[in-house]
Amino acid sequence: MRLFYAVTFGGDTKSRLGALMDKIRPYCTNGRFSEAENLHLTLAFLGEVPYCSVADAKRAADETEAAPFSAGLNGLGRFKRSGGDIIWIGVKKRKELSEIYVRLCAALRKNGFKTDSRPYAPHVTLARQAVLIPGAQKSLDAVGETINFPVGGISLMKSERINGKLRYTEIYSKPLKGGEKT
Repeated sequence: MRLFYAVTFGGDTKSRLGALMDKIRPYCTNGRFSEAENLHLTLAFLGEVPYCSVADAKRAADETEAAPFSAGLNGLGRFKRSGGDIIWIGVKKRKELSEIYVRLCAALRKNGFKTDSRPYAPHVTLARQAVLIPGAQKSLDAVGETINFPVGGISLMKSERINGKLRYTEIYSKPLKGGEKT
């Protein structure tokens, strides 16, 4: 099964991200926008994991200690791709988020998983295969707002296609010390 770790969002954060995507849509001639229920902040991507290793993945989450905190999303950007761009919103630099990432990666390696060697670049994907109308980037830069959200846990997520639609399902959640569900 295809797995990753994420910070999940509550209804208010998803609603605000949905409103932001509605502001972006008119600037795109093409694109697949993320479904509200799939919006998340990826912490680490595992890829295909055999079922027999899921307990190790859960253990890695359990071994990642951190206190809950608040973070903010702001700053639209895009990763340019030949088949259309990925449009994303960035995360305000938060020392706590970087610390969770470092601790989670250490726990993953300890439990037999490989981790990404690239620097952690936290963001929330809003659209894939997006084609912007000419001159749209300047307009998108003006759309920016800050969306604050609580980080109260680490979720182990399963990624799968069901009837052609991408679906992310939480299979395990580890609350941060004194944390509440994000």
